[in-house]
Amino acid sequence: VMTHRYDKLHADVRSNAMMTKTCYMEYDPMNSRGVLPRIYARCIGPVIGNTVILQDTNLNQIQVVVERDKLGIYFTHGWSRLRDFYKISAGAWVVLTFVNPFLFHIKLINITGVPITCPLTNTPYKLMLEEGFQTGTWDAPIPFFVMPKVYSHRLEKTLTAADVTSGNL
Repeated sequence: VMTHRYDKLHADVRSNAMMTKTCYMEYDPMNSRGVLPRIYARCIGPVIGNTVILQDTNLNQIQVVVERDKLGIYFTHGWSRLRDFYKISAGAWVVLTFVNPFLFHIKLINITGVPITCPLTNTPYKLMLEEGFQTGTWDAPIPFFVMPKVYSHRLEKTLTAADVTSGNL
């Protein structure tokens, strides 16, 4: 039984609904640009702009330029910052998850398969590009998209003796 009705989606979002959202991408610390896998690039290429933000699980953000040519799509300016920020020496895999035309969530795994720990600070890092470096090789319009707001909250409760003995929180 199919519970998702693709044909009932609004025309503005229908093309993105079945799009591949996640891919694994090689990170070579000796290369100043990252190459998106071709199949993934064909899926997301028409909807991403000249720059995107890579955001990790601790909300740290790195902005990179997106460049295109006949052979593929590349992350260029800003891409090499991953090496120092995440202390990648021998190489890694970047798991990219498309969120919207301006934002990808990322997870990093070193070449031995161990997840790379993301820096955690009270205020997440925002490594943005300088003015003048924010231009890519593509100036076509991208679909209208409102950046989602990210909220987080924490519920703290002082436990009573009854809470502890009952085992229910």
